[in-house]
Amino acid sequence: MNSRLFSFVLFFLSFGLFAFASPLDADLEARDMEKRASAVVEVIAKLSSDVNGALNSFVATADAGPNINSITNAFVTATNSLERMGPVFLSNADKNTVAKGVADAINNAANHISKAPRTVSSITAAVLLDAQIQLFLNIFGVVVVGIAGIIAKLIININLLISIHLVLVANIFINLLGIIIIL
Repeated sequence: MNSRLFSFVLFFLSFGLFAFASPLDADLEARDMEKRASAVVEVIAKLSSDVNGALNSFVATADAGPNINSITNAFVTATNSLERMGPVFLSNADKNTVAKGVADAINNAANHISKAPRTVSSITAAVLLDAQIQLFLNIFGVVVVGIAGIIAKLIININLLISIHLVLVANIFINLLGIIIIL
């Protein structure tokens, strides 16, 4: 009889332990979310710093490809860092800071690249940069919930990026047409 009573009491106590453990789990999850949010802010601060560092050494010379590749590497590093994170909800202040940092990096890069002469090296590097920025924005939009619209409003030099790529597509088309005519 005592063993049945003991089992019965132990059975109900186990439910109490599970109910007691859930607030602790919520605390851990909240701290984990705060760590991930601060990690996202740090990743974007590093991205801005790396892009600005690459732009400080940017010289619009005949071969701007290596400078553009440095900017691409900054976006690659940021993308790789963000891929390891789960979804993050940022405060409005952090969202604005992060969105401004990303938009400034893209706007400044587009502004400098538009001033560089069109060489094979710089065009190739610009295409790679464009692909990497697209990948970065896709991953960033998944990791930071609700940030894509804010960034879209802050990117003011999108017309520079579009004009760079329209010129690029036209040049590729002309080159392919020339090769086809020669054959």
